[in-house]
Amino acid sequence: MVASAALLTITTVRDAYRLPMWAVPLQASIFVLLIWRCRHLTRGAPSYYRFPTSLYIRKLGRARSSARILDTYSTLVWDPSSRQAVVDRLRKLVESGGRVQILLLDAESADAAERMTALRNEIPVPEYEERMEANLRELYLLRESLSSSARDRFQVRLIESFPGITCYQIDNNILTSLYPPMRRAGEAPQLWVRRDSAVGWLVQRRFDDLWNSSTDFLPRMSRDVEFSPAGASRAVLAETRFVGHNGTLYLALGDLELADLAERQHLVEVLVPGEDGRMRKRYRARVVSGEEEDPEIREYEHVTYALHRKYGDLVAGHAVFALALSDPAGALSPPIGC
Repeated sequence: MVASAALLTITTVRDAYRLPMWAVPLQASIFVLLIWRCRHLTRGAPSYYRFPTSLYIRKLGRARSSARILDTYSTLVWDPSSRQAVVDRLRKLVESGGRVQILLLDAESADAAERMTALRNEIPVPEYEERMEANLRELYLLRESLSSSARDRFQVRLIESFPGITCYQIDNNILTSLYPPMRRAGEAPQLWVRRDSAVGWLVQRRFDDLWNSSTDFLPRMSRDVEFSPAGASRAVLAETRFVGHNGTLYLALGDLELADLAERQHLVEVLVPGEDGRMRKRYRARVVSGEEEDPEIREYEHVTYALHRKYGDLVAGHAVFALALSDPAGALSPPIGC
């Protein structure tokens, strides 16, 4: 417990005082010294030189009640060679009554930018960003494929603080590692520990602390938008996906019947969470078409590419709307995705 408390203190202090990422080597050194050299703390736990992907996937397939993941992004979800197996096992666990909790580093956070810089010689920054984006896309697609009763048991949240240690927990066992300063965590030594061990206590404490200060990933992926097309007798509430491009917010709407009602200028009300819980923002929307004669064809191409990168085939055939604030003086700047 002394080792756990020491590392937890270092991690907490770094978060509290916003110390830079160069503090990670000190954290890693203490982890190595106290955990890997003091073998009694791990109670003979199995160790590996790098992440044991095949073993983890097999154990995940036997999960009975819960799975937790804490990482900057999960290579298991990004890598096509492991993605489907992991997704299928997570789906099986949740649909059978289990619970899945996933914490990922927010790609827009300062700590994510520093981590990308630290690994730029191994993973170019644009590719790192794509891997983080792919994690959200694949996990969102998984959530959308779940039954309505299972979705509440599948939670993905974003953190702004660099986690310091990883957590791949399956029921009462945890696979964990540190983050090497210049390499991916998956290439660092790994430990399988029991959740009731000293190291297990540390990992769970770190996970819980980060979970309590995290934000749901769903507002990054979809919003309920109230459409009031010209000529329509009433407004229609529809779930939409979105991207930001050049300061403009674009919505992808799958309800093509509703899209047919839309004209070049019509009023759209977007419900954006505010301090009071629900705050209405008024937008004027225009349809962005993909017709060759459309002068905004290049805009459409950029936006549809961004939508496909974020959502995959989930937005195939959707109508695209560009939004502009109709009352700039009384509203905030575009609130999501811009």
